[in-house]
Amino acid sequence: MRASELIGAPVLDTDGTRCSYVIDLRAGGDDGDLVVDGLVIGRHHWRMFGYEHREEEGPALMRRIIEMLHRHTRYVPWGDFEIDDRAVRLRRDWDDLPPLRSLRE
Repeated sequence: MRASELIGAPVLDTDGTRCSYVIDLRAGGDDGDLVVDGLVIGRHHWRMFGYEHREEEGPALMRRIIEMLHRHTRYVPWGDFEIDDRAVRLRRDWDDLPPLRSLRE
């Protein structure tokens, strides 16, 4: 599956109900090979414009607006989800996933 097919895909909770959408992918790797480490999921399709990265300070007002819009955005590490039929199924409950903002601290 291509990243462009995964971004925007529905995310199903452990009970099979849709709880969010894939907003972004997180990848890392060595020697130029990127491997997906996890997914950023949220209740809306809103973009983050890079404000989820610690090094991106930007205007304080814009940062606060983006943080408010993404207060329910979560990070799902590799292994805590599976992909089937163009949907992502969580292996952990939504409430057990770390908020994206906690990854910056």
